[in-house]
Amino acid sequence: MTDEPDFGLDAMYAAPEMPELPAPDTWHGRRLLTFGASDVPALLYALGLEEPDASTPRYVREAAGRLFAVKAGIRKPRKAGAAADRGNDAEPKVVAEWNAGARGSWPTITHASSVPREWLPLIDRHQPRLSCTPDAWCRIAGELVNVQIKTDQNAKRTGPDREWVWQVQTECAVTGSNGTLLVYGPGWASWNVHDRRPLTAWVIERDDAMIARIRTAAAEGWARVEAMRQGRKEGSDDDE
Repeated sequence: MTDEPDFGLDAMYAAPEMPELPAPDTWHGRRLLTFGASDVPALLYALGLEEPDASTPRYVREAAGRLFAVKAGIRKPRKAGAAADRGNDAEPKVVAEWNAGARGSWPTITHASSVPREWLPLIDRHQPRLSCTPDAWCRIAGELVNVQIKTDQNAKRTGPDREWVWQVQTECAVTGSNGTLLVYGPGWASWNVHDRRPLTAWVIERDDAMIARIRTAAAEGWARVEAMRQGRKEGSDDDE
């Protein structure tokens, strides 16, 4: 027995339930129409374009096994866990800490909560099945720069995870940014505020080759979503 997800289409077609999905006029519903930036690591794994390794988070592996079925409306999206909720709750606090002076010589950043939720997610102009919901933004030398905020519980990272890099390259694609300021809050997703460590940041430059690869993956992935929908429709027609 193994608890590794099956990335094959046969396993995903086998899901029999038709769940109640988020309404299309909600952020969650709109996001089902595309691969969001945080979906991209799972997308690359599901297509076999990248291989999970020992550092790959379990939730990303699980998401890869469900991704196409969720986008096809065959399986229901899973709710975020407690750690993810704490990370989301910490984002405005990280922004406030950064802007209060912990940033050193870096510019102030603006949290995405200042944008009407109805405008999001943003859609890629070149690949409309790709989207992102930025965490924040800033300007460096007058140029718009995407900002991604990451937190964790154990404060052990010394550099960006590769999944983070794929996510921010997607955000660069969608927003048109030439790079991303990735602000890391070590321990800021912990329930214990005493676990928090000073903020740090990395600049991740735009990688057009990686972006082209991600856009191609989005097209291929959505073709699989449509194939799953068609297969389910044909199966339903046969039952009538």
